[in-house]
Amino acid sequence: MMKEGFYWIRVDGQIQIGRYVDQRAEYPDTGEMITGAWELVGIQSDVMNTRDVEILSDLLTPP
Repeated sequence: MMKEGFYWIRVDGQIQIGRYVDQRAEYPDTGEMITGAWELVGIQSDVMNTRDVEILSDLLTPP
């Protein structure tokens, strides 16, 4: 199970930082209930579900 927080991720071929939140949501394509959503940070600011994201790093820690 993933921890909430910030990770390096890839979405649609672009690498950026995303914030993972542990919440239940409906997957729009199938209507299936899934756990986990991503809030994108940076150029593309959006909310994605876990199926659309490739995780590239462990949980980022503050400096």
